[in-house]
Amino acid sequence: MPILLGAALEYQSLRSAEPKLLNDVPEALSRPVRWVHSSEVLDIAPLLSGGELLLSGGQALAGVTAERQADYVRDLAARG
Repeated sequence: MPILLGAALEYQSLRSAEPKLLNDVPEALSRPVRWVHSSEVLDIAPLLSGGELLLSGGQALAGVTAERQADYVRDLAARG
């Protein structure tokens, strides 16, 4: 049985990291998570097929412009 994003974010191991959900999609927390990835690669979106939970420490994002950060989030959102 798949786990829903909201339930995954309640795990103590994730909750203690204070994850940020960077979207305003009302049903986002009800979406099933089919896979979990951890990556600092900024061009990872083409490698995803949708339904993944992407964990990132944000180190790579901290060193780029606000425009590049927004592109990163848009690219991920486009992959679902």
